[in-house]
Amino acid sequence: MNSQKNKELIPLALMVIALIYTGISIITTDTALTLRLKAAYILTAIAVTTFFLNRTISAIFLGITLVFGSLNIITFNPTVYYVGIGALKIQLFSLFVLLTFIYAHRRAFKAWINKDGL
Repeated sequence: MNSQKNKELIPLALMVIALIYTGISIITTDTALTLRLKAAYILTAIAVTTFFLNRTISAIFLGITLVFGSLNIITFNPTVYYVGIGALKIQLFSLFVLLTFIYAHRRAFKAWINKDGL
């Protein structure tokens, strides 16, 4: 595996580690498995499954999952830390992983931005 493929694996690994931590917290404490956590588990499972089948589709699912997480629609941790800007709430962990995702896929983002003329 080359270094670019390793970089692409980092955001997905961070999400899986966070969800493993969340699962352990749910099992060992009285934390409830909410609908937002269930959605995070499902979307991450889709991203992990498609990572082995088609990396482009996996990157799309991962990006959508991270945007949903950053906008506080889904959560990856039982304790959510966010910054509120008016009615918009941005989760810090999801934003960090989203920035890591953008860094790992920067070539594709540059090509997409240059193609659309942004």
